[in-house]
Amino acid sequence: MLWPQFFICALIIIVSGSRLSLYAGAISEKTGFSAGLMGILVLAVITSFPEIFTSIGAATLVNAPDLAMGDLLGAVIINVLAIAILGMLSAKGSLMAGQSRANIMTAAFTALMLLAVITSIGLRIAGAPPSGALNISAASFILALLYATGIFFIYRGASGGGAGAGARNKIDGTLKIKFIASATAIAASGLWLARIGKGISEFYGWGEMSVGIILMAIATTMPEFVVSFAAAKRGSPHMAAGNLLGSNLFNIFIIFILDIFFREGELFSRISPSNILPASLAAVMTGIALYAMFKRPAKEPAARRISPEAGVIIAVFLIGHYIIFKLARAVNW
Repeated sequence: MLWPQFFICALIIIVSGSRLSLYAGAISEKTGFSAGLMGILVLAVITSFPEIFTSIGAATLVNAPDLAMGDLLGAVIINVLAIAILGMLSAKGSLMAGQSRANIMTAAFTALMLLAVITSIGLRIAGAPPSGALNISAASFILALLYATGIFFIYRGASGGGAGAGARNKIDGTLKIKFIASATAIAASGLWLARIGKGISEFYGWGEMSVGIILMAIATTMPEFVVSFAAAKRGSPHMAAGNLLGSNLFNIFIIFILDIFFREGELFSRISPSNILPASLAAVMTGIALYAMFKRPAKEPAARRISPEAGVIIAVFLIGHYIIFKLARAVNW
């Protein structure tokens, strides 16, 4: 009964996450935020609700920190892949070229945070002793600092300090109720998904990280994809990319939140060294996307075609996952 439960839970997350994103968009529009900032600062956090509750549930309720870390790193990988293929699906050719300054800064800070994760896991592999305070890894504090710094510069650079200076309207009470109801459904289904993922891992003998970066990551990132696809179709590439990039930035920050809730020790001292593999893949894919953002958009984008950089991202995704599963099995991680 694990697979029926998984698909039912995933469906609840997709539907509730999509509805939640629509309600969040309606609410945030009343604040006067620009499309790019709305995607990065509002929709990105809202659409990451499944990752928050699923990862916390995996680490605390079923004591599976690798499942939680795999979900978060896998979500970053899937979101970059989504950016690569959305240009084709929305007939835009590419969503990366000519992106806004805010989105470029978001991708850059995400890359920095991923490098911090890779460095921390690498130090552990090299035999360095755990370091941190209050039962929280030093790396988690660094991630929190980088996230706060990134949000500050993204907000200030993109809005000039006046992102919320537009017209404000009163938020309807019914909208608030629908928003809370959708958030509650996501929280409950996220905790349920953590238990299902743990069950699949144990029943089939699959590694927790493997289940996290594939099954759970796909299920929890569907709201981001649905919202970004709709934004791209509406002709708002900055919001579409901003939602996915902002979600990635927030997903890495969730590691800090996860470390706070995880009471079995410092998180980075308890996860498997194998997590350095998806973290590295996420960093490489983010770097390729960041490079593509500095290119000027084509004057006549070829509809239903993938840009060269998007093709490279898709290839790296496929090859990277093949290498991850081969290496993880070879070294028994």
